[in-house]
Amino acid sequence: MRFEILTFLSRETENNGVRIALAAFLSGVANALTIVIVTTAAQDYSQMNFRYLLLFLLAVLLYTVTFRYSLSAATTEVQGIISRTQLRIAGKIKNAGLRPFERIGNSTVHTTLAENSEIIFEATRLLVNCTSAALMLLVAALYLAVISTTAFWIATALILCSALGFLYNQKRIDQDLAAAAAKESDYYATLDHILDGFMEVKMNRARGRDILDNHLHPLAQGLKEIRIATEAKFLDNQMYAQSFWFLLIASIVFMLPQISSTPNNTVMSITMVVLFSLGSVATIVASVPIIVKANFAVKRLRELEERLDAAADLPQRKAARQLAPEKPFSSLELRDLHFLYDEPKGHNGFSIGPIDLTITAGEITFLVGGNGSGKTTLLKNIAGLYYPDRGQILFNGMVLSKNDYEEYRNRISIVFTDFHLFDRLYGITHVDEERLNRLLTTMRLADKTEYSDGLFSTTSLSTGQRKRLAVITALMEEREIMIFDELAADQDPEFRTYFYEQFLPGLKADGKTILCTSHDDRYFHLADQVVRMEYGRILPTVQRPAEQGRQ
Repeated sequence: MRFEILTFLSRETENNGVRIALAAFLSGVANALTIVIVTTAAQDYSQMNFRYLLLFLLAVLLYTVTFRYSLSAATTEVQGIISRTQLRIAGKIKNAGLRPFERIGNSTVHTTLAENSEIIFEATRLLVNCTSAALMLLVAALYLAVISTTAFWIATALILCSALGFLYNQKRIDQDLAAAAAKESDYYATLDHILDGFMEVKMNRARGRDILDNHLHPLAQGLKEIRIATEAKFLDNQMYAQSFWFLLIASIVFMLPQISSTPNNTVMSITMVVLFSLGSVATIVASVPIIVKANFAVKRLRELEERLDAAADLPQRKAARQLAPEKPFSSLELRDLHFLYDEPKGHNGFSIGPIDLTITAGEITFLVGGNGSGKTTLLKNIAGLYYPDRGQILFNGMVLSKNDYEEYRNRISIVFTDFHLFDRLYGITHVDEERLNRLLTTMRLADKTEYSDGLFSTTSLSTGQRKRLAVITALMEEREIMIFDELAADQDPEFRTYFYEQFLPGLKADGKTILCTSHDDRYFHLADQVVRMEYGRILPTVQRPAEQGRQ
């Protein structure tokens, strides 16, 4: 059985590890000394022995102080370790590329952090208990060797036999835990169909029953059976270890006097030591299931970090001159751009390309096409969230490399259809609240939410209102390039008209470059160019309604 939890704690601890270990060591020694003192004092009851009483009280005091400190310090330290680990993982999520992070999924991150962190915390407290108990047993064994070598070797032989059987059984338990983890992953993946597809399930009774009865129930039943079987094996292993301890007591009481000339009072002392030690044995055996689960928890955290490390974007180099914030944006060009969604099991997914497109500063570009034509995928490539598999993106005439993307992304604001609405203006140090309030009024949100004390009073709004608030957040970033993905959808006719006829022209007048996906063909004449997509490709004819209107 590998103690990955110990490796994890020793690697992550900052400076209290030695003090905690020393305190646990002293508590175990003090606990054992109480047994030694009691068994020694019990040899003669003819008179009160104040020296042994004082030693006993000092040993109890030492045990109480050191054990409490070790538990308290371990609790503080492990909470710090968990906090640092979670923050480190959050940082790796921030630095991950979009496409590899989509393969990992939000549910994997949530489940791994929430469940495994609590197991590690509980196991750490038990490890302190086990350390103290193990040292108590070690000192007790040494005392046993002093008063009777025969009893010591009997105890050593039985403990070794018990340990070998215990570790053999533990290997089988480890296999069951791995199977349970795999089954649990399948269960939550199926449960996500109900959570993420709640409305679709609600609208189709047969679908809901099929998912619940034919998929979720069998998985839950299988998971339950594995967990029950695993816990039963844990219990069997626990009883197996404790039964050897009772066998040791029987050997001391019934066999030792027959094979050696050990005095009766010594046999009684040995029996007292073994009985006193039974509590420590029970502590260790009862802690094993949680510690084993903590080993798997550490393994899952490590695997998550490794997947996030593999998903990391390339490190950012010094920004190229063309990407410098003080250099105005002039043009964005796509040359022979291709992108393919790589699917598992070697199947090719949806692709776009070849894409050739030029976006000029200060213009409005409408990207149009049917659902599934590849518009959003193209936007993610233009925004720098996906890396093209082939082709080039040129910013101000400079070919972008992957090292340039972080700086490039910071020249663009985007609102997707599946946007996330933040409760405050993260990343904006000085908020122009006067401008923000004007935007809230313009977007007809002033009576729905307000900005005070550094955050919006509420984000519990209708879908259309949430989109408008997301636009306000994007505008406050003061980026030159604005990308809107189906922004006019979910808006009432009045605001939709305002969006096309006043809002977009107003942004253009302010010098913004706008790329917007749309299905509203009656407003296409307001664009400088209309780019049509079908099956992942741009149609040969790119319309320029604004120029035609001027002619």
